Amino acid sequence: MKTIRDFIYVDVPKLYSLYSQVFEGAGDRYISERINQLLTGDSQTLKTETSGSQALTSSRQTETGFLHDHMYNRLEESLRNDITNASDIDTSEIEAVLTQSVMVKVVGSAEIEDYKAIQEYIDNFNHIAEIIAYAGKASDQEFKAKVAQLSQNIAQGHNRKQFQEELDRLQNSILLAYQAGLAQDGKMLAGIKDMIELFKPDGYDVVIATQSNSTVRYRGVLNREWLRINPQLLVSLYGGTSPLEWTLVGTVTHITSENAPLAPNELPEIDPGNPQLLDHFRGMFRSSRVFERMFLESNTALEIVVSPLAIYREYSLGE
Repeated sequence: MKTIRDFIYVDVPKLYSLYSQVFEGAGDRYISERINQLLTGDSQTLKTETSGSQALTSSRQTETGFLHDHMYNRLEESLRNDITNASDIDTSEIEAVLTQSVMVKVVGSAEIEDYKAIQEYIDNFNHIAEIIAYAGKASDQEFKAKVAQLSQNIAQGHNRKQFQEELDRLQNSILLAYQAGLAQDGKMLAGIKDMIELFKPDGYDVVIATQSNSTVRYRGVLNREWLRINPQLLVSLYGGTSPLEWTLVGTVTHITSENAPLAPNELPEIDPGNPQLLDHFRGMFRSSRVFERMFLESNTALEIVVSPLAIYREYSLGE
């Protein structure tokens, strides 16, 4: 069987770093030269492409992508004995195993969590709710008959103000949205958006749970710059969640812990006679972690944060 990979994400600086360390003195000549060219721009070809047409720039990006694919495949093959398969870990041993692992490999259904997109969604949440609620009512025959009757009464000029007020109430889209349970409290939505802007304004995560253990979630924290596919296109392709298996390979950075940080009301007091601020600022840093952990941990599953090297879909082809 031959395996091919459709890469969704590759952290290029991390790939270069690991590749250069693993294959020190053993990399083939072309890759070594090409990496040097890409890092330094020290080649006639790159200089020409830099000042050339869009087609040449696109060609360079494609060639670079091929190089990264080859480098990654070779690197993972070399490290295969040092990469822990998440499906093989017993939940009771997960912390002990992952803290000793070089890397972890997670295969399962994926969810995309785009914090920048959700901010725009929050801004328009109730407006979208209004559109959906009114669209549902507008297709109802009884509703349409009432609107037609009131419109006719207004046109006839009798008690026009009263009929207009009734029509306005009937067609009040925000009221319809609340009645349908679609609209949310505006102040609450604004508060959620403020929290996101403070702690994860540009956040982009991919969450994967293995089929063998859905109570453990691995959350890859991505840098948008290294996505192979535009975020909006990813949503159009997968709808924010993929039942098809994705593979996440990376290093574990955080495992849910019961050791809570200092609470906001536990800040150390400043001694007026010896007003040193270091302890107070350190307390503030610890206090802020209470809020940071709201985006880091979960009450419904064991959450493991991963710094991804790559995310891809894998296919096996018969030979």
